[in-house]
Amino acid sequence: MKVNIIGGGVSGMTAGIYLQMNGFETHIFEKHAIPGGLCTSWIKGEYIFDSCAHWVLGSDTGSSFYKIWNEILDMKNIRFHKPRCTCRSGIEENVNKYGENTFYLYTNLDRLEAYMIDLAPEDTRAIKAFMKPIRVMQKFDLPPILDDVPFIPSLIRGIKMMRYLEFLYWFLKIRNYTNLTYAKNLKTFFFGKVSNYSMMVMKST
Repeated sequence: MKVNIIGGGVSGMTAGIYLQMNGFETHIFEKHAIPGGLCTSWIKGEYIFDSCAHWVLGSDTGSSFYKIWNEILDMKNIRFHKPRCTCRSGIEENVNKYGENTFYLYTNLDRLEAYMIDLAPEDTRAIKAFMKPIRVMQKFDLPPILDDVPFIPSLIRGIKMMRYLEFLYWFLKIRNYTNLTYAKNLKTFFFGKVSNYSMMVMKST
């Protein structure tokens, strides 16, 4: 049986791969000269415009998503760039105690916490409260992807899944929190401006 697929983006190519894995013949139709869809880049002059994903789940070998990616990609030959900070927020109206108007969101939680406490030691308690659920959620493989297994292994896995109750507790506790929720508990005006600015950016995008 032959299946025609419209679009050679990630979804179209992935569908083609899995269909071929299951014995189907596939033909992908793509209007562009190269496949990839949104996960492509182009060069104009001296600049490279990259419209690809800025971050991806499953870059670590131990995650469930890594196993899924590895079904369609040779993950060992993909080089991931892991920046020291995910973003920088510039605040024009205010500066921190060092005279800087930029806030750095570091990817390393210990570094981020130390950086924030250094800027605002009076907010140490609020900062640690902010970091607590992040540290807890980092321990879990999210979302958990469960394969079909026999009854006994499934039972053992179910018992181990009880540890996800801790994640569920924190998820339910902070699910309605926003940047502004945390900003209200901060004494340092600079952090409050960062939170307000971030919220404005998210609402406008």
